[in-house]
Amino acid sequence: MELQALKIGEEVGILSYNDTPVKEVLHDGITVISNNFKRMEENATRLLLEKK
Repeated sequence: MELQALKIGEEVGILSYNDTPVKEVLHDGITVISNNFKRMEENATRLLLEKK
């Protein structure tokens, strides 16, 4: 198998889970997905209180 250099943001992308959004600014092609734990807590509490 021959290795080739791939261009980030053009030929390949990088997905970073629960990491710092700064990476989006540092390099093209890097996407950051993060959880909003405060909102998750609020939704869970509402669902419990509404018995859903």
